[in-house]
Amino acid sequence: MESEHHLHRIEVMRQQVCDLLASAPADALNWRPEVPAGSDPFNSLAALAAHIAGTEHYWICEVIDKQPSVRNREAEFAASVNDSLPLLSDLEKTGRETRKIISALSDSDLNSTVEVDGETPTLRWILMQIASHTAIHYGQMQITYQLWNNGKMFKDVRWKSMLPGKTTA
Repeated sequence: MESEHHLHRIEVMRQQVCDLLASAPADALNWRPEVPAGSDPFNSLAALAAHIAGTEHYWICEVIDKQPSVRNREAEFAASVNDSLPLLSDLEKTGRETRKIISALSDSDLNSTVEVDGETPTLRWILMQIASHTAIHYGQMQITYQLWNNGKMFKDVRWKSMLPGKTTA
């Protein structure tokens, strides 16, 4: 089923975020690169992870499943943690919600639309958007980690590990 393929892609991207968070030392999680005076601040690993979880929850639970709105986008970018456990817990909870909701979708459901801020995206578009949104911010997390770690990368994830039935480990 097509929805299973979208779910797999979302889960692979979320797992890559979790792998980075689980491996990052506590002092790396809230670190932000310095910016020139007057520039917008960069986001920390914690802020990006909170934003990824918040965005996925918003689109899947609040938009697709029509659950009450609980999102606080500004708080996502202000996230600060002592260790990765709260972030990993939020991402895992979001993953459980996502699996439950997407698993109930049929391929024909993916053609249906929802009203969001005066627009009517299809559920298919939403699922693709979640995966690409997470991928963009995961890339930012990799760069932030690399800057914090004196140029050393977290790890190189190959495209083959993202195929259905594969893991990122």
